[in-house]
Amino acid sequence: MGRPIFWSLGNFVWPAFSAAGSATAVAEVTVSANGDLTGRLIPAYIESSGHPVLRGT
Repeated sequence: MGRPIFWSLGNFVWPAFSAAGSATAVAEVTVSANGDLTGRLIPAYIESSGHPVLRGT
């Protein structure tokens, strides 16, 4: 308990056939010096090549 869990991060392997299907996110986990974890999702979209492009930070 108390750890970030990110589900369904395999979207980068599928081609983007629509704008809605291109919407995704990149998970970022930060580990502090004392071992505390924080996690967040950064909105992104998938280019036709399957490359994620970040939309915000």
